[in-house]
Amino acid sequence: MDVISRRELLLTNQNPETRLDYVVTLGGELIHGEDHDYPSQVRLRYIPDHYTLTPDSFSIYLDRLSDTNWPSLETVATALIDDLNNELVPRWVQVRIEITPHSETPAHFHSVTLEDKQPKWNNPELLARLES
Repeated sequence: MDVISRRELLLTNQNPETRLDYVVTLGGELIHGEDHDYPSQVRLRYIPDHYTLTPDSFSIYLDRLSDTNWPSLETVATALIDDLNNELVPRWVQVRIEITPHSETPAHFHSVTLEDKQPKWNNPELLARLES
């Protein structure tokens, strides 16, 4: 799927209160890998500026990302944060993708966490209160 088609899946609404900094958290599952054998948990946290993301569109977006053969967890994570930055233009955004180990294989841990923020935005008190 090309980048434009992916981004069109991310539907937004107007932020109901642009004067406030508040955190939105969404999550879901993403399946990736050559044989689609790596289920991963995705957690999105963002502080909206002008737009909020519709939860249903985020679920559909993750389902469609699962249809693509991503070479690595890092590749899909960077595509995800780029798409979100482009469509939402949030004040701050964090994406975390963590592989869910298979019960029949030895447990391993692999996660990727990416953050970005608008250059002039700063609210260290709010970010400090967020749990990791």
